[in-house]
Amino acid sequence: MTLNGTLTVALFADKEGTFVHEVDTFRGTITYSAGTNEVTTQGSSVSRARYPEGASLGDPAFVTVTGVGGGTLAGGPPGAGMVSFEAEIVFVDSDGVPITAPVSDFQLSGTFEAATAAICTALT
Repeated sequence: MTLNGTLTVALFADKEGTFVHEVDTFRGTITYSAGTNEVTTQGSSVSRARYPEGASLGDPAFVTVTGVGGGTLAGGPPGAGMVSFEAEIVFVDSDGVPITAPVSDFQLSGTFEAATAAICTALT
């Protein structure tokens, strides 16, 4: 998978300066490939993460992604709609931006099954 576009990250802190909420927006394209075949789709999504214990390595997070292609960016299926899951902070970059990984099943609402089938068909 290849992403091309703009990702904007906004972190919000409480009055003590601890990061407690994040909003990420992505606008661009997502290209899926298999062998010599590829298919490109538009992506436009908003991801919202809550950090109830702060944003340090190992802390829990609760993530909801809405829009087109957001499920793919979160490690889930392609499509449009809403993806939500519990996560854990697995890395914090040099700017203090937490990176999460899912620790629960994805809760899906939208066109994910149909979009996944269409992309798989296009790649075979």
